This record gives sequence, structure tokens and C-alpha cells, in this order.
Amino acid sequence: MEEFQAISKEIGQAMVKSLHEARQEEVSSDRKPWQNSPQSQRMVKELVSNLRKQTSPEGQASDSREPPQTAPQWTEAKTERYLRAMREGDKARIRKRLGLPPDTTEEHKPESPSPNTSSKDSSVFGSKKISPESRAIGEELVRNLRKQTLQDDRREISEMNQQINGNNVDEVGRLLAAARFAAERHTEQRRKGAKAEPYINHPLAVADILRSVGGVEDADILIAALLHDTVEDTETTPVELEDRFGKRVRALVEEVTDDKSLPKARRKELQIEHAPHLSPGAQQIKLADKTTNVSDVAFNHAPDWTLERRREYLVWSEAVVKGLRGCNEKLEANFDRVVGMAWAKLNEEGAS
Repeated sequence: MEEFQAISKEIGQAMVKSLHEARQEEVSSDRKPWQNSPQSQRMVKELVSNLRKQTSPEGQASDSREPPQTAPQWTEAKTERYLRAMREGDKARIRKRLGLPPDTTEEHKPESPSPNTSSKDSSVFGSKKISPESRAIGEELVRNLRKQTLQDDRREISEMNQQINGNNVDEVGRLLAAARFAAERHTEQRRKGAKAEPYINHPLAVADILRSVGGVEDADILIAALLHDTVEDTETTPVELEDRFGKRVRALVEEVTDDKSLPKARRKELQIEHAPHLSPGAQQIKLADKTTNVSDVAFNHAPDWTLERRREYLVWSEAVVKGLRGCNEKLEANFDRVVGMAWAKLNEEGAS
């Protein structure tokens, strides 16, 4: 390197001197003076020759324009070898994933198809034909994928069946537990109607309307319907409901529970105000509850309820249900049918 720098410095000084001499000759030409100087041209050639000697193997001059040997020779052949190494590496990883033994062959050259080989067998990938071994790897991969997919499908179907069956059993068990819990808490209570039916008949009727008329299948809503009066009319606490039946059931029951510390008139006003803001589940429970109550007021009313009080109850119930509209069309239609029958009964009684 030091020798190369010295030669370059010497040639550079000679070129400067030659240029100075050329200017003194006052050459008349459109081209620059140094381009017309034979001495300058000679020095440039000498500089190029020396540079090639310094960079060519063993100090020999070379007229080729190949890069110095000290720099990486990224030739086409080396590029091909590099790409082939990458392909072989990918193939090795694929074989490892498939659980196949490592390939001991250094290179897989594409084989020309035999005369008996069909065009399908001689399919190509890019410009490379698929070798028999590569085809075998691909076929085994497909077989393994199909087998694994079938096993996964069967396992998924089995798990879904178990989950569905398990959920059904669990929901039935929860419903039965809620019915028994409600029956125990309402044991000493009776409805106010003339028949004085056990109070448990009311929550059972509410849950039945939700399922048979409204098509409600949500177990939490049905369970909350069975328990909807336990907090308001018994010593049951919301925490107890949550511990036994979960947070959602507790929330639904609390939504339809009146605050008994407030005057009755105020509680009725709040029911009208809160109805539009209840959750859809609570709205459906409230709608089924009002349907059964309207039916009892019309056809199984308490002996001490006057006709006027019963009419006021129907008016108030319709005001509450107005805020529940949109939660369940079937339940709404059923309420309209029942309240229509109730008004007909009361009007008939009033006319007699």
C-alpha cells in the first residue's frame, strides 16, 4: 500500500509538471491543453497501468475491469451457490418438521422426465423441475396435514358435544336449584287472590311465560325470573343470590326489586321512570311479571280490592309496560292480549 501511494504521488507530480508545460505552449484548440499534450496522455496511461499492476494478482498488469481480488468476488456462480444453499437449508427445515431423516445428498439435480412420464409428473416450480424426492416430501406433508386436520376436527366436535351437553345439564341443575330456593323462601307466603295460591306459583308463571311465550332461552334470565321477588319479599340478600347463582342473576334481580323503604306511591312512580333504562333481560322479566299480575287482578283479584283500584292498577301497569316496549315482541303482544281481556272483564263488571 505504501509503495502504491508513493507511485501515485510521483505520477501526480509528473502530471502537474506536464500540464504546466502544456500551458506554456499556448496550444490553439477548443479542447483543454492537457488533452492535446502527448506527454499528458502518456502519463495518464502510465498511471492506469501502474494502478492495475498494484491491484492485479501477483503484481501483474491486467486490462480487465474485474474488481480487486482483495474485495469479495460476488460472481454469478457464487450467487447461484448461495441461493442453492438457501434452498437446501429450507428443505432441511421442512424435513425436520415432518420428522424425516436428514438428507445426505449434497445436491439434488433435476432429472429429465422419462418418455413414460406424464406432463403432470413433469410439472415445474419456476424453471426447476420437481425431483422425485421433493415430490415424495410434498405428498407426505399433504398426508400428514390431512390426517392431523381430521384428528383436530374429530377432537373439536367431541369437545363441542361435551361442552353443549355439560352446559345443558348445568343449566337444568341451576334452574331446579333456583326453583327450590324460591319455593323455600316463599314457603309461608300466599298470593292475595281469592284462591290464596302458594306464592311460588307466581315466579313459576313468570318464568314459564318468558320461555313458552317469549322464547327466552337465557338461563340467567329464567333463573332471575324465579328469584325476582326473593330480595323484595323475603329475607334473602343480593350477596346470597350472587354466591349461589352468580353476579348476573343478582344484577337482574336487583334491577326489578323495589326499595321497600320508600312509600308505595313513590315506588310505583320509580317503576315507570326506570322501565326504559332497565337491561333487556330485566325488561323481559318485568313485562312477564306485569302480565301475570294483570291477569290476577282481573280474574283472581284480592277480595278487598275494589273495581276502581283494579282499574287504577291496569292503567299503572300499561304505563310501566310502555317503557318496556322493544324488548320482546312476543311478550308485548301477549301483554296486550291479556290487558285487553282484563279491561273487558272490568268493564263487564262495571256494567252489571
